[in-house]
Formats: sequence, C-alpha cells, structure tokens
Amino acid sequence: MSSHHIVRDEQEPALIIFNPSFNEQTIQELLEWSPTVITKSELIEELLPYGFKIDVVIGSMEGKESVMSLLSHQQPFKYLSKNISDDDLLQAIYYLTASKYKAANLLLEPKEETLNLINPFLNQLDLVIYDQSVKWIYSRESTFSKWLPAGAVLKFRSDSIRITQNQKPLEYELLSGECVCKVQEEGQTVISGQEGFWLGQSV
Repeated sequence: MSSHHIVRDEQEPALIIFNPSFNEQTIQELLEWSPTVITKSELIEELLPYGFKIDVVIGSMEGKESVMSLLSHQQPFKYLSKNISDDDLLQAIYYLTASKYKAANLLLEPKEETLNLINPFLNQLDLVIYDQSVKWIYSRESTFSKWLPAGAVLKFRSDSIRITQNQKPLEYELLSGECVCKVQEEGQTVISGQEGFWLGQSV
C-alpha cells in the first residue's frame, strides 16, 4: 500500500491515524488523494509496513531521535515535540487549525472523552471519524436526511435522536452504551435530534 507524494493542498482533508487497527480498504480510499498523514510516534513501527508516506509525527522530545531514524527514508516530514502530559490528538488538531486546514479524516476509537475533546473545534474543522467498519459524521443541524440501503446500521450516543423512514419511526436497541438501529428497507431516512450530534454508519 502506498500513496504518491505530491504537493499537499490544505483544502484537502488531512488524515490522522491514531488507531493502527484500521480497515485496510477504508485507508486505501482515504489515501487516494494523497492527504497530509499525521500520526503519533509510538505508532510509527506499526505503520511502516503499509508503505504510505507519513508527513507529521507527534511525540515527546525523548522519542524524536528514534523517529528520525525510522523515517529517514521518508524525509521531509515534520516532528512536533510535545510535553508528555499533552494530549496527542489535541496537538494534531492545533496543527490543523494553525496550518489552515478545513477538514480531516480521523482513524481512531470514538470514545466519549475523545468526542468531548474535539467538539469545540467542529465550527472550524469538518471532522469524520473512522472506527473499523463504522464512519462517524457530525451533524450541525438538528435534522438531516439521506438515502440508505436495506441493512444499513446506524449508531448514536443520545437517546434523544429519532430515526424515521416513510414517516414511520425505526426502533433501535442499546448495545455497549450505543444506540444501534438497523434499517430494514431502502429509502429516504430522516435523522433528527438535538442540534449538533454524532452519527455512525456502517461502511
């Protein structure tokens, strides 16, 4: 797996990889546009076998020398030093906003604390989260609709969200702290909730 190294455009979404257990087809699709790839120092050895270009690494001063050696064949790249107590994801987002990026795709686990961390930046950045076979998008509106195929699986964290199809409410069940709704028939599906919410869909 490789990505062509071309001049990056900050209008293209960056790619933040903080979970090495990603869906390989998904990352191949995300790499097609040669995005700026950002990761953290402790994942470098796991990511190197995939062969794609890494552009920005976040890590401590103590880990810099090791990363510079591991990625010597990938020069140029940026190493963003941080204090050990600094949050890696927060540093990545600071980098995006300072570099005038408008959007990013994130490969990570959407834990509640992670979402709380990035929510304040959602007015500045369009962020999409990929967690294995689920794509999480953030809706700024209280209601939106989309065409969904039969068998599509939707996930959300708030029981205030309502999903309807052909004006009929769809039922959901609570699994591992998430509300899970399986669409039985294809059709236009309306999702509504409080303004600003995360919604996951199987990919």
